[in-house]
Amino acid sequence: MRKIDLVLLLKNRRKNRYSGPRKAQMIIHPLGIGLMAISLILLVGVTLAAGVYYAHISADLPSLDVLPVLLNPDNGELLQPTRIMDRDNQVVLFNLDNPGIERRYLAVNPDEPVHFNPQLIRAVVNKLDPTFWQNPGYSLENWRNSAPTTIAERLVSDLLLWDEPPSSSRPLRMRLLAAQVVSRFGRTQVLEWFLNSAYFGHRAYGAESAARLYFYKSAQDLTLAESAMLAVLIESPALNPLDAVFNTLELQRQFLADLTENQVITTEEFSIAVRQKLNLRTEIEEPSSMAPAFTHRMLMQLEPAFGQNRLGRGGLVILSSLDLELQTQFQCTAQVQMIRLLGTSASGFAFDEQQCQAALLLPTQIFPGIDIQGLTTAGLVMNPQNGEVLLYVEPTTFKGSRQSDTGYEPGSLLTPFYALAGFARGLSPASLKWDVPINLSDPSLVYQNPDGSYHGPVSIRSAVANDYLIPMVEVTNQVGTSSVWNLASALGFNPTTDESDPAAILFSGGTTTLLDIGSAYSTLANSGVRTGVLNTASNEIKPNMVLQVITITQRIILDRTPPATSAVLSEPLAYLINNVLSDESARWPSLGYPNPLEIGQPVAAKIGQTSAKNQVWMVGYTPQRLALVWMGKPQTDQATENLDPRMAAGIWHAVIKMAVNDLPKLDWTIPQGIIRVNVCIPSGMLPSAVCPNTMEEVFLKGNEPSIADTLYQKIKVNRETGQRATVFTAPELIEDQIFINVPAEARQWAIDAGLAVAPSGYDSIPTTQLNPDVMIKEPVIFSPVRGKVTIRGTASGNSFSSYTVQIGEGINPASWQQIGNTGTTPVNDDELAVWNTTGLNGLFAVRLNVVDSNQGILSAVIQVTVDNKPPQVRITYPKPSQTIQPVRGSVTLSAEIQDAVGLNKVEWWVDGKLVSTQTNAPFVYIMNAVTGKHTLQIHAWDAAGNKTTSEKIQFSILK
Repeated sequence: MRKIDLVLLLKNRRKNRYSGPRKAQMIIHPLGIGLMAISLILLVGVTLAAGVYYAHISADLPSLDVLPVLLNPDNGELLQPTRIMDRDNQVVLFNLDNPGIERRYLAVNPDEPVHFNPQLIRAVVNKLDPTFWQNPGYSLENWRNSAPTTIAERLVSDLLLWDEPPSSSRPLRMRLLAAQVVSRFGRTQVLEWFLNSAYFGHRAYGAESAARLYFYKSAQDLTLAESAMLAVLIESPALNPLDAVFNTLELQRQFLADLTENQVITTEEFSIAVRQKLNLRTEIEEPSSMAPAFTHRMLMQLEPAFGQNRLGRGGLVILSSLDLELQTQFQCTAQVQMIRLLGTSASGFAFDEQQCQAALLLPTQIFPGIDIQGLTTAGLVMNPQNGEVLLYVEPTTFKGSRQSDTGYEPGSLLTPFYALAGFARGLSPASLKWDVPINLSDPSLVYQNPDGSYHGPVSIRSAVANDYLIPMVEVTNQVGTSSVWNLASALGFNPTTDESDPAAILFSGGTTTLLDIGSAYSTLANSGVRTGVLNTASNEIKPNMVLQVITITQRIILDRTPPATSAVLSEPLAYLINNVLSDESARWPSLGYPNPLEIGQPVAAKIGQTSAKNQVWMVGYTPQRLALVWMGKPQTDQATENLDPRMAAGIWHAVIKMAVNDLPKLDWTIPQGIIRVNVCIPSGMLPSAVCPNTMEEVFLKGNEPSIADTLYQKIKVNRETGQRATVFTAPELIEDQIFINVPAEARQWAIDAGLAVAPSGYDSIPTTQLNPDVMIKEPVIFSPVRGKVTIRGTASGNSFSSYTVQIGEGINPASWQQIGNTGTTPVNDDELAVWNTTGLNGLFAVRLNVVDSNQGILSAVIQVTVDNKPPQVRITYPKPSQTIQPVRGSVTLSAEIQDAVGLNKVEWWVDGKLVSTQTNAPFVYIMNAVTGKHTLQIHAWDAAGNKTTSEKIQFSILK
């Protein structure tokens, strides 16, 4: 090999030896830098994310400074029980505590004069948090666990986070606060606060109160056995010695055994503890209230916001809505009224007029034969403008014995809601309904008015005011039960009933509450605006019983003085029912004049009762106050009683007069959308020439009547036979009489009741009309006709000469007019003439005269009703372009259709399709709800064949 070649070879080998590592180094270096950068970015991102998450969970954490305020040894808020005050903050209605059990603060430090027994400290720590003296106050072993696992966590959960709802961040917030409280105050202080605030069952908060409640001793003097029992109560407070003594003893002994097994106590200590005979309290007086039912309902109202433990833990002053003076007046007035029902048995009874001013306002009433044994009275008063409950009294006997606040049957108190549902769907206070016996599908059912009578044609105004229930059953059938319940629910009334018959609850059955009834009627009093407190669980506004909740140190925890409001009923609709219920003269037929429902100022009032007459109601209101009174026997069987609603009305009269005594006399103003029209009563239609009685009535604008009255009719009759007069009736026997136009289903009852029912028959037709050679075959006698009428028949005979056809107006025409030409050719069962009735209406006679060759005249006469006026059709619900909220999957459409002669058929067309055909009122169609826009049009034909087509309206249905 040449020398130069050898040199080049060695050079190339050297080059190859160093080029590989250099290339690798060139690749790895930037890669390493990149990985380091990514790691740094991830680290920064994680750090930022952790910071953001920490900021999230620590946002708005409660201040630890609250704890010393709550548990200051001298004046801590929790050292005082929760107090419920009257609305003036002057009288304590109720202390939420165990009577006679003092709340005291004890120290953990045994060097303090008053301290917890070390046995209790050892027992509680080992039961709840064995590592208490070593851990930082929290445990991350199950960091997502929402339940506290350390004593510090229990403390902050109970005292700082009591009002915070469950969430994914709450467990971490709790543990963060636990760490902070241990770090800031130390373990000894944390344990001391916990022992002075923990719940031990049966309204015992704090170990000192629990020791005195269960063992008659201080927590400073507890034994190991007693300490072990208190320790287990913290985890199972319901299983306490007063409420479940055997369960408590079992838990205590198991805990003592656990302490022995874990070598916390010796075997000897265990033996002494389990053998100790404990001096356990077996009963304690329940805390008494000056208004038991009110405070019970009020606490139930507060529990969703506070929880039972926070209320019982103490330190709160609850300013209630209760007017204690008014409550006292109600109670004593009810007692006086019930005592008076005893009659002579009440001799010697006297009441303090100075203490019971309202009883002086009781009307003079006598109810002979009333058995008041077991009779109770209940009621409430509300302010409709803010929904506050001013008094609430559970069923109470005349001796002052309180009964269960349940079992209320609404009965006829519901009729205003049925009427309202009708008003919302085209009816009005003036709408005519028939109060007559009704046929029910179930023959075992009998619906009867409370007074045992029927009243024939009545307006809805009269039916509601006088407690006539049968007309309201008709309203229910017309508008649908779902419409009634949907409206009542919006007002605040939700009765429970399992009746398959929708109207049955008007008579008996179903249950409700005083607050539900009060809420619904209070909404009416406030012109359709529901007021009170918002229940976040149901998203409903309920009557408010709490004004404020503050602490002993005047910290405001809750303020409900600005009420929640929601407009649930249009003001015009509310005005209609308020106008009906405040109509004094409308009540006179059933209650007389004067009566207890009249108080000298505008007031809407309604009596109520069940068919068994074992419960009676009275509710009445002004725009500023509502009073409700119930009397009955809810806990007895359904045996028929003889209670009279006027008994409750007497109490109501006295209480409402006292409640409004210092208030200005207000009435409901007429809102936009209300119109007043003079109508015939009871039909509610425009007055006709023969209408005997009229009155001014209120209507929703656009819903006022447009048709003259058809209830009353002037008919010519034969005064001797009582039948409708005809052309054959002798003129001297014909007279005009006014009759009531009664529907077929009410006709027999109306006749039996002696009403002036229009005769269905006509005066007898002379047999001369039966001459086969002189006879009108068409139209049929007494039939309705219209337009061009072909008169067919026979005009012939052996000596036939000619015939003419004549018409005359009325039963006995004063003149006759020939139609067509004189016929000179005999006609056998064929056309005689054509009569053009255009422009004519009413009763006409048609006469065929046949002249024979001897100039003798034979005649045949019929009567017909000429009807060239088509039916009047008005869609009453929905209105054009109205948006409807369906109820239980359906909507109810309604129309008002009238005709002077009579209707033949009515067709409902929805979205261009025929969906229903009807022949009789009420004209209602229940439509399956389909979301979206729809059209509605109605075609109606009368008996004469005239047709009317309504306007086509558009409406929409919501989901």
